[in-house]
Amino acid sequence: MTRSHDEAAIEGVLEGVYKAWDAGDADAFAADHRDDATAILPGSYRRSKEDVRENMAAGFASFLKGSTSIIMRKHTLSAVGPA
Repeated sequence: MTRSHDEAAIEGVLEGVYKAWDAGDADAFAADHRDDATAILPGSYRRSKEDVRENMAAGFASFLKGSTSIIMRKHTLSAVGPA
């Protein structure tokens, strides 16, 4: 695989997360997480894919209801290893 292929794959996953957030869809938000995923977000530590899904569902049903991913979309990718 090439770096551009890797970046395209990462961008695809991120785009799926953004669309899921915009739709308030916790299942789609967690879809690309591994079962043993961990996620650290402001004020929370999520210990599994199901924990991520449950927390996002609770958020989308309350304080995140109607929110969008516009702020999350500002990112850059940086290679960790050799290019």
